[in-house]
Amino acid sequence: MTHILYISDNNLRLHRLNEDSSHQTVARSQGYAWFKGDQVIFDTNKENAPIKFCRLAPQEMNNRYWQQCDKSSVSSNAVGMRHAADLIWKHLSELKQAHSITDLILVVPSHYRSSNLQLLLGIAQSVDINVEAIFNGALLSLVDTLTVDGHYVHLDVQLHQTVASNIIVVNGVAKLDEVEIIQGVGIQAMQDALLKTLQAHFIQNDRFDPLHHAETEQQLFDDLSTIAVQVNESAKAVVNVSFQNQLYSTSIDAKVWNISLSPFLEQLVATNSKADHVYIQMNAAFEAQSLPSLVSAKSTLINDEMLIDFPELKDSKESDGSLSYITRLELNAPLAPTKIAVAANTPKVEKTLSKNTIKPLLTGATHLLQSGIAVSIEHAELRMENQQLTLHASAKGNAQTLLESGKLIVLSDESCREFRPNDRIGSDLVDGVITVIQVV
Repeated sequence: MTHILYISDNNLRLHRLNEDSSHQTVARSQGYAWFKGDQVIFDTNKENAPIKFCRLAPQEMNNRYWQQCDKSSVSSNAVGMRHAADLIWKHLSELKQAHSITDLILVVPSHYRSSNLQLLLGIAQSVDINVEAIFNGALLSLVDTLTVDGHYVHLDVQLHQTVASNIIVVNGVAKLDEVEIIQGVGIQAMQDALLKTLQAHFIQNDRFDPLHHAETEQQLFDDLSTIAVQVNESAKAVVNVSFQNQLYSTSIDAKVWNISLSPFLEQLVATNSKADHVYIQMNAAFEAQSLPSLVSAKSTLINDEMLIDFPELKDSKESDGSLSYITRLELNAPLAPTKIAVAANTPKVEKTLSKNTIKPLLTGATHLLQSGIAVSIEHAELRMENQQLTLHASAKGNAQTLLESGKLIVLSDESCREFRPNDRIGSDLVDGVITVIQVV
């Protein structure tokens, strides 16, 4: 039985593809992994779904592994998981067992590069899953929607970032063009902003700080979607939390709610204003609220539950059996894909993605970032102490020297010897990850 895996760190969906080409959702996950003692728990365990404990035990959670899809190290745990790739392997293994997956179509986010796809195919092979095709998710989500030639932007709002995919349609053929990663605009940042707004209301109205206690912070986090419904339907919501057998209450109106979200939503609306139209995919975040500020003459919210009419898979493999990453499609009909030449039955990628496939708009790295602190590359001093890689500011930075010497590595491409925006930097000698960014 063939299944389809839509990869998103906040809305990972597994569909079953039926013989009549219809398909239905059989599993959904928000991409949290919980290191609970000597076990790792995913959303396949509904009773102990990690999302229900993410604010109670934040140090035991990892919610970046599907975003990273690389060998970024994870926090020390008793399960033996070392890298993000280990968590993907474990999660995919559980999905395979729970739903009897034998053949799989992968629908991947646009920020995945050839190294991410190579790793993902290797993981699938190791759990004995046959990958039939790899589609670019942004392109696939629009292939049934676009009807006119032009320049379109798909905004994939993920848990920690937003990925802007430029889709160019010429003579009825849609292709993925440049990709930009928008840092700081993500679902978790929006959730945190709303929680802080509610915190201020509780302190002002009831002299109680719900974020001071993990128990009440988790209650507020769990209720965000319900609050969104009330705000959307009644322009106001009453919010309650219970602590030590005492009930605390406050209220929030639509104006304040929207003000909390506006810094993020304004960036989404303003993204690539020169495009003919912008399509925004919220990945099940605030789905109960219509988010009217995102809808305009030039922007549309995508329904996450929309079932895509899948193209035939006859062009997903070459005559030699190699697998292709499909980033080019005729509208409502398949077209020869853009190839990454992934050899059959092996995760090895023999060629890089074409220049029109995964090419970030951001060029020219300027800073390194760790734990919310950004330091310009020329002044970035990286220290390896107590088995940890840490970032410091210094008049004589050593980052470039360490990278060129191989003591630092780009986790997605260990042969790379330059800093590129959005790459993650680490070392084989110590734990810790540094993010490369561009500050305009």
